[in-house]
Amino acid sequence: MPDLPDAHSGLPKPIERRLIRPHAETAAGRVGASAAVRALGVLLRKHPRAALDMFGAALAQAAHAGAGEVKRKFRKKNPADDAPPEPPKLDKRKLKELEKALREERRNAEG
Repeated sequence: MPDLPDAHSGLPKPIERRLIRPHAETAAGRVGASAAVRALGVLLRKHPRAALDMFGAALAQAAHAGAGEVKRKFRKKNPADDAPPEPPKLDKRKLKELEKALREERRNAEG
């Protein structure tokens, strides 16, 4: 295990406290949150580019999810939206592949 210079995460103390506070009810929660905050601090200090890429990806995913929620909220209700999706159409080749996979799975389960 590498020798760590100090016990804090390297993040500003108010941010560190805010990240740990929701998990402060139990000792295990505090330990787990402290480890996660420490890992985040090390990531930010030693690999800022990777941290920025991860933050950008998370932000894009959150924006995409938020936009989807807004669209669903304001889209006019269409009765066809509540209908179950149609099952995929399978050709003979795909059916044979599925049968073969099912037989192999059953054979593996038995023996």
